[in-house]
Amino acid sequence: MSIEADAKAEVYLGGEKIGEGEKFDITGIPLDSGVNKIVIYISGKSKMPVVKFRRVKKPALDLTFGLFAGELKPVSMQGVKYFANTNDQYSSHASFTREHFWSTNKNQEKGICLDFSFPEKISMGALWFVAIKFHNEGEDYTPRAFKLYAGEDSEHLEEVYSSLSEKYMSYPRGRVFVDFGKTITAKSFRFELDEEAGKEFVMSDLTIFG
Repeated sequence: MSIEADAKAEVYLGGEKIGEGEKFDITGIPLDSGVNKIVIYISGKSKMPVVKFRRVKKPALDLTFGLFAGELKPVSMQGVKYFANTNDQYSSHASFTREHFWSTNKNQEKGICLDFSFPEKISMGALWFVAIKFHNEGEDYTPRAFKLYAGEDSEHLEEVYSSLSEKYMSYPRGRVFVDFGKTITAKSFRFELDEEAGKEFVMSDLTIFG
């Protein structure tokens, strides 16, 4: 991946920085099958950067990509505390890395939720997560519908977003990206399922953009 920008650019994949500079190359990018979202954050004024991809070990250029402008930057997840409620089981532990995932271990039900709280207030403009088990790429556990709540703490939350059940088909292979179109400032958040489905719900790579 080659990038040329008029100002310093930072490149993120799955919430992790994989490169920075004004004119630089990034090699060995671990892409999943299907759609991958790479965020390029530019700290100063710049035209849309020039981005090129190439496959080193394949003669055919079989990658397609598009650029979307936006003032979004991954928020640090350090110090975040998680609390899960699956209607009949509570858990204070959840892991969100490329190797681990949080699962309901039961079919999706309305009211199942995951709370995540930051040490301080943050501003959220979008969120991203993956709804598959990395050891089983063929299964898709995308939620049919969900709501997002935000507030000062888990006892004082207000609904700030509600998805439509027909929307879930637009999330390619379990990769869910939601741009709220506004800034949500809060310390605590709750992701809550709003519809039943005959499959469990899985979440990994939770990334917040501000």
